[in-house]
Amino acid sequence: MVIARRRVTCRGNRTRLTGCFGQFIRGALRAPLLCAGSDVTDREMWDLAVAALRAEYAALSPSRRSAIKALVEEVKGCKRELHAIVERVCAGEICASCGGECCLTGKFHVTVVDLLVYMAAGRELFTPEYGRELCPYLGEGGCFMASAFRPFNCTTFNCERVEWLLEPGDKELFQLRERKLRALYRQFEEKFGNRFMGGVLLNCERDILRDRLPILRGESADRKGCRAKGGIDPAEPLP
Repeated sequence: MVIARRRVTCRGNRTRLTGCFGQFIRGALRAPLLCAGSDVTDREMWDLAVAALRAEYAALSPSRRSAIKALVEEVKGCKRELHAIVERVCAGEICASCGGECCLTGKFHVTVVDLLVYMAAGRELFTPEYGRELCPYLGEGGCFMASAFRPFNCTTFNCERVEWLLEPGDKELFQLRERKLRALYRQFEEKFGNRFMGGVLLNCERDILRDRLPILRGESADRKGCRAKGGIDPAEPLP
C-alpha cells in the first residue's frame, strides 16, 4: 500500500505544496502556481502533471518513444497474466461483492508509468473523481481502467479472500509475475532518472512545483525538446 507523506494531503481533499515560491509552468498552462503554504486541489495537481507528461513524452525522439512503447507492451502483457491468474478463482466477482473496499486507498496508486502506458498506447485518459470517500479512479461501473492499464498496487494486491482460494502453484506464479512487473517499472525509473512509485501527484509536487524539473529526464529524455514542447527548463530563472 502506498502511504502519502505527512501533510501532503490536507482537509477538504487538497494537496499541500511545499517549497513552492511563486513558480510558473510553461507551455499549455501559463497561470502562476500558488505560493508556499497554499494548496491546490487534487484535480489541479492531476491536470498539471498530465499536461507536463504529454509535452515531455511528445518531445522524446521517435527512437526513444519506440523503445518506451516496447516496454509498455511488456507491462501490459505482465498485467494481463496477473489478472488471468486471479480470474481463475473469480476475483472479479469477489471484488464486486465487497464493493472495492481495498480501493479506498487508491488515490496515490496511479503513477507516471501508468500514464505513460496510456500515452504510448494512444488510449484516451480517464478523468479522476476526487472529493469522494471512494478511490477517485472508481465509478459506478467499476474501475476506470482496464486490467492491463491498472496501477502496480492495484494489479498486485490480493485480499485474503482471493489469496485463500489460489492454488499453491498459482500463488508462486503470481509472485514471479509480480517481481517481473516491479522490475519493468524500475526500468522506467532508470530510463528517466526519476522515482515514480509514490504516485503522479507526488511527482507533480516534487518535480514540477518544488524542483522545477521535467518529470521525464535521464538517458531517455531530451531536455531541449522538453523545453520546446512546453516543459520546464531548470537552468532558466523563474519569472
